[in-house]
Amino acid sequence: MVSIDDRIRRLGALLRQMQGLTPNIEASAIVSPDGLVLASSLPDGTDEEELGAMSAAVLTLGERIARELLSGRVKQVYVEGEGTGYVFLTSIGNEAILVTLANVDAKLALVFMDMGRIAAEARQILQEDLLTEVEETSETVPALGLQDPLQEQ
Repeated sequence: MVSIDDRIRRLGALLRQMQGLTPNIEASAIVSPDGLVLASSLPDGTDEEELGAMSAAVLTLGERIARELLSGRVKQVYVEGEGTGYVFLTSIGNEAILVTLANVDAKLALVFMDMGRIAAEARQILQEDLLTEVEETSETVPALGLQDPLQEQ
């Protein structure tokens, strides 16, 4: 089983990698749906708790708008500041939210591309324990005298 500390370390490394590849990304975080910051690469003085709570609230509101007005699921919500930059909230499935802050000079196509890649990698990291539990459960099926449908006959 993958330790929580290892997953948090790997998520933090992903965020730093994204900021290193895209120079106009100034900060990023991965936040749980209830607003807990799981990993971050934020400037000094940033209140992580406040960022987490606001991010979860905004994405929840975006989900409601998408469901009621667009008959679908939210993929991303973003806020554009007046000449100051952007805050992007990208859903990482049901597991978390990728929060990305980019300055006004950011090339949005590059930011979107990197956020999509990082969100996919973060989702894999967050789901590792679930996959391990499923594999462990499937290994115990033959002990019950049942045939494991995943194994070849």
